Amino acid sequence: MITVSLARPEDLENLQDILDRTKNFLPDEVAVARELLDESVSDVETTYQTLVARDKKAVGYVCFGRTPMTDHTFDLYWIVVDAQMQGHGIGRLLYAEMERAVREQQGKIVRIETSSSEGYDDTQAFYHRLGFEELNHIKDFYRDGDALITFVRYLS
Repeated sequence: MITVSLARPEDLENLQDILDRTKNFLPDEVAVARELLDESVSDVETTYQTLVARDKKAVGYVCFGRTPMTDHTFDLYWIVVDAQMQGHGIGRLLYAEMERAVREQQGKIVRIETSSSEGYDDTQAFYHRLGFEELNHIKDFYRDGDALITFVRYLS
């Protein structure tokens, strides 16, 4: 049975393994993801919140937080599910738990930035299935041929 709760330090090794095995992530992206994970389980006050899906061990996570200088907007920074567990509703469960937490904090808008590179087609389709609206593309943002795509979902 999959459960979701706040990230714990003992989740980090498993989550690092998942990040390392995610074929779309470049080494610098993995390093940033790990930095946010480390920060979210530390004793340091942070805006990052991380929820982890577990089936005996961590099988995925979502990292999100209030967008600086906004009243009710949140950014979804990372949502990652172990490749071997994809297609079983874990990403949808993580998003639902994240949205519940955002609503509890009076959040009204969730924003996502992602890549336009070919490997992110499934990711973009996932966001559409969750009800996100694609707002814009900034061409060549990450590198030549790789645009930044911004998605938004307005919570009722």
